[in-house]
Amino acid sequence: MRNLQFFGRTMVATLATGLVHYEITARSDRLLGIALPGWWEAQRADHAVAYRDLTGLRPLDRLLHEGAEAIVFYDDLLR
Repeated sequence: MRNLQFFGRTMVATLATGLVHYEITARSDRLLGIALPGWWEAQRADHAVAYRDLTGLRPLDRLLHEGAEAIVFYDDLLR
């Protein structure tokens, strides 16, 4: 059971770190005054994913939307 809890917490921390990295890169021009490497890919991901109300719960819908953008961002970076 402890191994499963450790795995779950590790996955949540990894996904959260990836999402935060995407968000910082996407907003780096406004936050830091310069565009970080990957900024163009983040902008393409932002325009590629349309926002949709899937659950009706705004915070969950935003999290799903940002996660979908991050997936497109990392896919674009790895190509």
